[in-house]
Amino acid sequence: MSEIITEENMETITDENKENTENEDFTIGVSGDGIFGATVNNPSDFVVHSSECRERVKCGLVVAFDGPEKPDIEFDHLKDGNIAVTYLPTVPGVYILTVTYNNRPVRGSPFKINVIGRGFPIMKPLVIKRNIVKKVKLSGPGLQDGRVNEIAEIYLDISRAEINCELMVDINGPMVPQYSTVEKNKGIVTLAYTPTKKGEYEIMLRFRGEHVPGSPFTVSVR
Repeated sequence: MSEIITEENMETITDENKENTENEDFTIGVSGDGIFGATVNNPSDFVVHSSECRERVKCGLVVAFDGPEKPDIEFDHLKDGNIAVTYLPTVPGVYILTVTYNNRPVRGSPFKINVIGRGFPIMKPLVIKRNIVKKVKLSGPGLQDGRVNEIAEIYLDISRAEINCELMVDINGPMVPQYSTVEKNKGIVTLAYTPTKKGEYEIMLRFRGEHVPGSPFTVSVR
């Protein structure tokens, strides 16, 4: 059915076309290890930054895999407006992960994911534990103000938190510093990062999309 355009609705149509043009090239981002790779029989996750969406009408999130199998997928709507996505691959191989939001591909989609054939079998369906991070404790000099080109360390005590998934690290600031994570002692994860520019840095630490207590936090580097 065709639409009759009159002087009364011309202005409305023009405004809608202007809004569509402004949003045409806008895409939201994703973060997390799950868009890079995974291990057989181990949950992998990523976060879709749906809170970035500027459109008034949101059509929802679509996640699809093309590969050796279709992994089980679970979604968790976070308090900050973003969406955590967890999937469980059980067959190794190369997968193509397509993520769209509001009928548009997210930034970087589609993603090529290599699932390696290691890990221990999971005898029950994937179940995401809610509030798994409440018992995580943070400490270390990396929580305080730092200095340029000096290594700063943050210690995460996960010994009482029943954590069995990847730590998601996002550091935003004048530059994105290199960082590493390692479990030096049982139940204690060390995050080390080296800022190379002065300024304010926001650090977000999450497990399966859930912020650990105190995250996000800001440090000043001088």
